[in-house]
Amino acid sequence: MQRFSLGWLTDYRGRVTCGPVFAYGALYGGVYSLFVWVYERSGLPGMPIAAIILNILVAIPLSALLVRRLHDQGRSGWWLLLTLPAYSLGLEKEWYRLNGDFEALLSPQPIWVNVIMVIGVLAFFGATFLPDDPETNRYGPNPRFGVPEPAT
Repeated sequence: MQRFSLGWLTDYRGRVTCGPVFAYGALYGGVYSLFVWVYERSGLPGMPIAAIILNILVAIPLSALLVRRLHDQGRSGWWLLLTLPAYSLGLEKEWYRLNGDFEALLSPQPIWVNVIMVIGVLAFFGATFLPDDPETNRYGPNPRFGVPEPAT
């Protein structure tokens, strides 16, 4: 019998199919939406700080999954760094939204900010949606086909 393990949360080695990435994204989206919904109805102070901390904590397992997804495509996990500037700008926008500073949120941005956001989004979707390497690559066997059993 296998034990349940949370080691995958910080495991940057190996390969993973896109299914776990989608499942984690859906789980995070639901939890974060519930978190914001409860906060907006509670009137408690400190939500922007809590939301930023939650987003950063959630980014660690997501980055592990995306690095392993890049490995599944035969790419280095360092490609994920292309999403970091866009992620940072997204946190800034979330800060403005949660503080109710809609003037800053909706103010015109320099074109370079939009270019960074587009590059980050394209890198994220590339890591998620591009097809996998069907063969065994330097990161391991294709997880869609299972790991071959060792000969006894």
